[in-house]
Amino acid sequence: MTHKRSIRDVLAFLVFTALFLCGCGALLITSTRAQESPTAKKSADGSKPENAEDSGDSGEEDGGEERPSVPPKDLKPRGPDELFTPLSEEGLYEGTIPAQTFKAVVLTVPNAGSPVDRPIESLGSNARYQAGGFMLALDQQLQYLPQIYTETNQERTRRYSVLLREGDAPRAGDGVKTGAHSKSLDAAADAFNAKLVFAVSFVPAEGEAPAKGAAFRYSKANGIERAVEWEFGKLAQPEPDSTVRMLEGKVNELCSGVGATIAEDGSVLEVAHAPIPQIASDDKALREFAKLNENLEKGEPAKAWIAYANLMKRDPRCGRAALYGMEVFRALASTQSVVEENMKYLSSAIEAGREGVKLAPNDVLLRGRLCWIAVSHFNRFDWAQTGIKQAMRVQPGNFQLMSWWLTCYEVEDREKQVQWLIDNVLPVIHDGRVELAIGNTWYGSGDYAKGIEWYEKGVKIAPLDHEMQMSLGLCANYEGERLARLRKKREATDAFATSSEALAVCQDIDPQAMKWVYEYYVRATTHKFKVLPTNPKTLERLFLTQACVNGLTSNRRTGDWDELVKGVIDIWRGLIRDLCRNAKPDEPMYQMKLLARLQFDLVEQDNDDLIHTLWLMREMGMRPEIYVNLMANYGPVVDEYQPKKDDDQG
Repeated sequence: MTHKRSIRDVLAFLVFTALFLCGCGALLITSTRAQESPTAKKSADGSKPENAEDSGDSGEEDGGEERPSVPPKDLKPRGPDELFTPLSEEGLYEGTIPAQTFKAVVLTVPNAGSPVDRPIESLGSNARYQAGGFMLALDQQLQYLPQIYTETNQERTRRYSVLLREGDAPRAGDGVKTGAHSKSLDAAADAFNAKLVFAVSFVPAEGEAPAKGAAFRYSKANGIERAVEWEFGKLAQPEPDSTVRMLEGKVNELCSGVGATIAEDGSVLEVAHAPIPQIASDDKALREFAKLNENLEKGEPAKAWIAYANLMKRDPRCGRAALYGMEVFRALASTQSVVEENMKYLSSAIEAGREGVKLAPNDVLLRGRLCWIAVSHFNRFDWAQTGIKQAMRVQPGNFQLMSWWLTCYEVEDREKQVQWLIDNVLPVIHDGRVELAIGNTWYGSGDYAKGIEWYEKGVKIAPLDHEMQMSLGLCANYEGERLARLRKKREATDAFATSSEALAVCQDIDPQAMKWVYEYYVRATTHKFKVLPTNPKTLERLFLTQACVNGLTSNRRTGDWDELVKGVIDIWRGLIRDLCRNAKPDEPMYQMKLLARLQFDLVEQDNDDLIHTLWLMREMGMRPEIYVNLMANYGPVVDEYQPKKDDDQG
């Protein structure tokens, strides 16, 4: 507590110092490109197109209104024409737009007391493949249901899942009843702005007890809405497809009733959707499918290719496998240095996708992804438009398809793309995703003001959407820098404030998602290293954020920052270091304080406290990138570490 009071005692001095630096220090700012921007921004398909502007100091503040330009793209079609004959429409289901949609996030719950973050990895091989099969079946089911869309940021979901080790998230064998509430799952719903949380648990065998699986469908309003449990047995016993049928039955039970209505006669009316094919024909095919996905996740495309080939031999009518097979061939293509070999694998991806579409015509993710590959690698825009239109017949309200549509529709005319979204998508999707896509489109074009306008509309709808807030923060920062170059100080100040506030919200939603958020928070809050804020809480967050980035030390990229804070940095370095070393779990911004503490340990080469801080992170489930990298070297030491009794919380 004494350290907290010491910070408050000197804030008045620091505020006056900041005011002085605002007036005088800006004259000394160098033109080094400190804390450079990311060179890309998320587009509708989740990829990162080139940013329209390098917003570093140019030394040219002539007040001109010149807009950044996007380099012209090579739009010439590639690949043999026979590879792009029209896709078959046979068997297409004519779908409708559901009355309401639900965002869902799928999380796996680590086992209490286990050092393994991903519970599937603690299972024996037989149970592990069955667990992988369950996840494949669940993934397919959620994508076939038009009323559900899922969180697609796998890095965030995997990292957040580890936090569920502590708390009250349900697990297999807990005997949790329908209707029970969980603070941990409530927090997860908020963190992902999700109406539904699917919590999956796998518990390894122990003694005579077999390995178990369980899955729970949860909402903040109703608590646990569905719960399914099972035991892992032997594959292909007593029938060749016993496990497949059992697991798919559990998935059906788990997902039933979402968005359903009650008819006048009291019967339940499920939301209409295309028939969902079996994930695999038998248990051994399911095992190969699980191996395929497992090797893809590990980044081992050669092994994944072998599993894909084995799966197709075992189950040649498994259309869903093509979705993964395409990614195998894309991964193999990326390893080739010879253009001809690269194109050979990419052509194989198209061939696999085409065969898959014949077998699973209503798999809109498969058909849409195939079209996206055709656009991304072969510039087959018209062919892709036709294929995506086919998929939209099955799920006319599927936003992922609409996002892929933008990659092949009027690719050189942003205004037409935006107008298409306004005319065709905005009237039917009201959860903020359209506003995000339109904002991304304007941001990518360099029209930051229009990007801000649409991001702010989205924030009003989905204030806890991390990507929305991050996009607003980055876009508003660029607009602030542009306006500052035009000497429009008041407008620039407003834009920087918008950026700073949005990025602070990102830190609160997910403190571990550091990429871009932390560096750009510093950049926006200081108006690109020209001023220090005068609000005490903002000052504290600013220096804490910079400590998370580099431990408040200097390097070749911090010239502007160093010049700005040279009169106060020694004081703040000591205050923030003490604040972080004495932080407790119930304090605000505790995870940020651990991140900063780790950076201080690295700067000061304090290995003892470094080990302790890594241990704290491990115990509470923090898995930021810096933790993962350090544990590659320090993991064995942390595993053996035993803190003193008084130190186990800080």
